[in-house]
Amino acid sequence: MTRPFPADRADEALGRLAAEHDRISATLVELDAHPARRLLDVGVLTGQTARRWAVARAGIEQLWKLYEAYQAVLHHARDVRARRARPNAEDLAELTTLLLGRSVWLVGPDVPLGQRSLAGPTAVVEELSLAEAVARMEQAFATASGLVAAVDAVWTALNPELAALGDRLASTHRLAGDLGSAVDPGLDRDLEALRTGVQSDPLAFVTPEGPDRSTLDRLADRITSTHAGLERAARSRDELESLIVRLETGMAELAAGEDEAAAVHATVVEKISAPPVPAPPTVTGPLRTRLEALRVLGQRGRWALLAEEAERVTEAMRAAGGAVAARRAELTGLLDRRTELRGRLAAYRAKAHRLGLAEDAELAGRHEEARLLLWTAPCDLEAAAAAVTRYQRAVLARDYGGTR
Repeated sequence: MTRPFPADRADEALGRLAAEHDRISATLVELDAHPARRLLDVGVLTGQTARRWAVARAGIEQLWKLYEAYQAVLHHARDVRARRARPNAEDLAELTTLLLGRSVWLVGPDVPLGQRSLAGPTAVVEELSLAEAVARMEQAFATASGLVAAVDAVWTALNPELAALGDRLASTHRLAGDLGSAVDPGLDRDLEALRTGVQSDPLAFVTPEGPDRSTLDRLADRITSTHAGLERAARSRDELESLIVRLETGMAELAAGEDEAAAVHATVVEKISAPPVPAPPTVTGPLRTRLEALRVLGQRGRWALLAEEAERVTEAMRAAGGAVAARRAELTGLLDRRTELRGRLAAYRAKAHRLGLAEDAELAGRHEEARLLLWTAPCDLEAAAAAVTRYQRAVLARDYGGTR
């Protein structure tokens, strides 16, 4: 049997429990008033949020029942203490039982009829101490408040962005309508599905790093890309003439580059026979056809398609210009290679003369072989290079070998 409180200890315990009761009361009211908790109560929930909220809500209902029983015991204890200024032994014994004993009765679910005895209880009743009641309430509160906080974090992070994304998509629809175009209906479907998912099952978006934004970010990228494409189309509509002028200027530059490459090619074919000298690419004809097609798209108001095709034509012109320039450089390189070989042959002939080898019949023969290859048109550049190398090696052999 628990020893009764002394009078001063009873007052101290009552004060402490009263303060604890006030904190519990304020916290429960705050939980009930939390916006996320209210939305969970009235919303249509699915998935793990529906399952876990059903458990948590049942826990909250049980928590309030337990709180009412706990509060009733404290009220009773206050009434006992208020009987007289100085409690007698009987009062102290009753206070001790209320504050330390199993004084909180929690009425649970009804006992099924088939499981009752004739005179037995009709409902399950638990007897708890005040401390046990607080611990039980703490457990139920932690489950409910943790779930509410997790849901609130998802809604607070994602709902404003979903609203902004909806506004962005609406703006995209307006721009598409102004251009006589249309937006992929999949964007609306995906946005509505994401919005519904966030509202009905926010716990599906909870990760250890915070709310899962991956689906939202991918959708935002798609909407942004669509909007950017329509903006390009709008610019194409507003700047059609300047766009055509710019492309025609680029086409003229490309044609000039092709002409220069063709002229170099003609020179190389005349002067070089090997290696093979393929003709530079010619692409202005097909590109001019595509440029004319852009005008037709503008006349028909196909602005989005015009913007896409204008980008493709611009890129094709850029690539063609690079290919023509590269081929022209290769062709010019063949002529430069012949000039370089001629210079090397002259330099080694001068070296042979300095070494006193001007009358060397073998060297003279090798030199003549290389000279004829280099000065005969068209020139077999590969054979000429080999002949110059042979003459060069022969001169060096005489030099290092000391042969005069």
